[in-house]
Amino acid sequence: MPKLVRRRTLMPKKMKQPKNKPPAFQFFVKDWTASPTRQMMSLAAQGAYINLLAIAWDSDPIATIPNQPDKLWKLAGAMPEDWKGIKDEVLENFEPFDEDSTRLVNKRLRRQWLELKEFSEMASNRGKKGAGARWNGDGQEPEQEQVDEDQTEEEVAIDEDAV
Repeated sequence: MPKLVRRRTLMPKKMKQPKNKPPAFQFFVKDWTASPTRQMMSLAAQGAYINLLAIAWDSDPIATIPNQPDKLWKLAGAMPEDWKGIKDEVLENFEPFDEDSTRLVNKRLRRQWLELKEFSEMASNRGKKGAGARWNGDGQEPEQEQVDEDQTEEEVAIDEDAV
């Protein structure tokens, strides 16, 4: 009887993720279906493109992919011979990244990330401002107005009767 051999598949190391990065990007269906660029792509190119967008969103810096031809076909999920036929139509949606010459960026995805980041920072600042106003900016609970105990009991009794 042949001996069963268990093979261990090595998983790729997880990439370092930026702090508080959202797990998903917005996918605008109308924009995707109406896009002339997408309409001119083959089905294989569309699949490779959406794979690269997902990889780009999960990369650091966000919305970028490595500018390494020997890796791109793998990241796109294509076979080498298929990649040769679709590479140009897929990569026309990416351009060199100004901040790092070893990366390509999808400008639309990058813009979406920057807008989301700006909105998040604005909401955080508003929350801090609100908390500061509530806690008087010194970390202390707001002081309660001192009320005579008899007056409080009387007010409660009136409120209960009214309800």
